[in-house]
Amino acid sequence: MEDVIFNGTKTRKQSGFCEVTIHINNDKNLLPIEFDSVSVRRRYYRTGESIYYLNNTKCRLKDIQDLFIDTGMSSDAYSVIELKMIDSILISLSLPTTNKE
Repeated sequence: MEDVIFNGTKTRKQSGFCEVTIHINNDKNLLPIEFDSVSVRRRYYRTGESIYYLNNTKCRLKDIQDLFIDTGMSSDAYSVIELKMIDSILISLSLPTTNKE
């Protein structure tokens, strides 16, 4: 996992952590939570420690797993999506972004 943490350059020092957030539209209440929008975030440190957040509130990994348990979304699940959805994802990934942390 440590390979995903920025290792630095000659002009920028290395980062101590990496972070990823997934935003899920829950307006059809597929997740058993009373929010229309759900964000799940993981911050991983070089020490191997991870901190998890659910809608910007610190939580346990078990809380996140329990949230997704009956949804069909898991690390070993497969999804079928339309080709134009893939195009949309790739286009959005190619747009320049700024990192505020």
